[in-house]
Parts: sequence; structure tokens; C-alpha cells
Amino acid sequence: MTSPDRLVPTKSYTKTTVSQMQNVDISAYKQAQNADMQHQAESVRGNLLGNLLGGFANVPAAVSNAPEIRDLQDATQKLEGIIGYGSYVASQNLFLSIDQDVAGARVQSFDRQVGPSVGVTMVKDPALANKIVQRMDSKGLWQVLAQTRAQNTGFTGSEKVYQDIVVKAPNGTEYYRRSLDENEGSDGKISMLGNVFFTIPAAGYMVHIELFSGKWRWFYGGSQWTGLSLLKHSSEVENPGTVDPGTPPVA
Repeated sequence: MTSPDRLVPTKSYTKTTVSQMQNVDISAYKQAQNADMQHQAESVRGNLLGNLLGGFANVPAAVSNAPEIRDLQDATQKLEGIIGYGSYVASQNLFLSIDQDVAGARVQSFDRQVGPSVGVTMVKDPALANKIVQRMDSKGLWQVLAQTRAQNTGFTGSEKVYQDIVVKAPNGTEYYRRSLDENEGSDGKISMLGNVFFTIPAAGYMVHIELFSGKWRWFYGGSQWTGLSLLKHSSEVENPGTVDPGTPPVA
């Protein structure tokens, strides 16, 4: 469209406008552009150097605040729900023979800690011949997983093998027991894996693993065949205790 009173279309460039656009000093333009880029680069480099120097300057403060950092880590773990855990293996083989009823003889000691632990402590139990057991240091809902492996000997007897996860109160009385029984395989060996959830009303309860064999038998130690793990899921104590409807009648 053209204006009624002019031959040049509306908003079009005139000869004067074009002449002004062509009248540009290229050298001056490049100098201004480079100066702007250099300013940006200097700003970035200055910030980077300042952050690095500030980081080095704060190293002594970070070292002196290490206990607070650990406390913060513990608090963070609690907020994330990681409020109690520990993993262990048995460092020794265990031989069960005629003395299985002697105090502590049936207990496999998981005495080698694997990785860190929170809220679980290895202690000796005098009532179990000072065998190492695991103490839970806070109330709540706990889970225990235990793996053991047995191998028969030349002695005859029952093929049955038992594994019990036992929880004791601080006063030494039995508080909870989860039992597992299996028959040995054709090669005379058997692996067992137990898993149990339970609640404890206070800190100081202890857990250990009891084994029983119908004939004299070796139980493996070591990382390949043994393991004991404790994991706390909640600090709430709901529906505590055990249930016992009695032994079913023989058909």
C-alpha cells in the first residue's frame, strides 16, 4: 500500500535512512563488541577464582566442624528413615556334637562387622558363654535376616537341621523366637535363610542365632555362607508381643 500523498510506501526505508545505515565504522563496532566479551570473561574468571580461594580459606573451618557435619549426617539419615542398621558375618566355623545343650554351644557368633552400623552394637552375652550377639539400641520395628549353612559328618542321626532367630530382653529373658527347619540335601549340606520382623519396646534388646542338628554337624563360617543383617524400619511400637495358638494336633 502507498500513501495517497506520497510515492514511498508507508514504513519503507528512504535514501537518507539507507545512507545512515551504511555509514558505520566497522573497526569501532568490533572494538566495542570485543570489549563486552572481555568484560564477561573477566567477570566469570573473577567469580571462579573467588570461589576457589574462599573454598581453601574455609578448609580449617570445615575440619573444625567435622563433629557437627557427622551429627548433620546422622540427622539426615534419620529423616530419610535410615535409623538403624548393621551387617555381620561369622568368622569361625561351628561344630555341634553331643554338647548341644550346653549354654552358648548352639549359638553361631556373628562377630565380624561389614560396613558401617547405626544403632546396633556387638556385645558379649555372659549367659551364652560370652558369645558375640547384636544389641539394638533403640525401640521400634526391626527386621533380622540370617543365613547359615550346615554340613554333615560321618556320624549318623536325623537329617533335620534347625535355625532360630532369638531376641532377648535386657534382663536376659527370651522375648521373641522365629524357627526354621530343613532337611539336609543329598550331598549332606543345607543352607538356611531366616527373615523376621518384630517390635521391641525399649533399647537394649539383643538378637542371636541358635542352631540345632539331629546329628553331629559342622556349620560354616565366612562371608560366602553366613550373614546376619539388622534393619530398623520404624520407631513406632504397635501390635507388640507374640502369638501362640499351640501345637496343631496329630492327624
